[in-house]
Amino acid sequence: MVTAILGLVIGVIAASLGGGIRTWDTARRFGRIEAQAAIALDVLERDLANAFHFHDVPFQGSTGTAAFPGRVEAGEAGGEPFWQIGTIRYRFDPEREALLRLAWTYPSSEPPAGRSELLLSDVKNLAFSYRAGNGGSGTAAWDDSWNSATNFPIAVRLELTFPAEEVGTLTRTMRLPVAP
Repeated sequence: MVTAILGLVIGVIAASLGGGIRTWDTARRFGRIEAQAAIALDVLERDLANAFHFHDVPFQGSTGTAAFPGRVEAGEAGGEPFWQIGTIRYRFDPEREALLRLAWTYPSSEPPAGRSELLLSDVKNLAFSYRAGNGGSGTAAWDDSWNSATNFPIAVRLELTFPAEEVGTLTRTMRLPVAP
């Protein structure tokens, strides 16, 4: 009788520990993905906040990519970075399941894609959308692409979908500096 009770107690303890370990592992995985996504989204938001109108580099966007003029690190002088006008491109690579960032100085041509910076991995899907100003009409819609050579969207939304069902989808909307 004592052996049966002891076996039952040990079984309950083992099941509790196993459940706790699975919960801890899920929370750790969710925390890692969420932290990496937060860092990548902060970099994108910083770049968009520093974007500006430049006649030779229009804002261009589609569902899987966004490119715009901005401040690009061009090297170092005296141990300090210096900046130039350039182009910043964010792109979703479905083969690598990754968000990539590529920046180059003006008037240089786009460098090879192999020089892209990996910002976020383990991304199942990514979708940019763009919001135009309402022009006084009181309404504005989100579009899957942006092709205006003379205008910026007032906001960019990025939706990230992760393969881990615990995380699901993360969305962030970022406002851009808009000059009249």
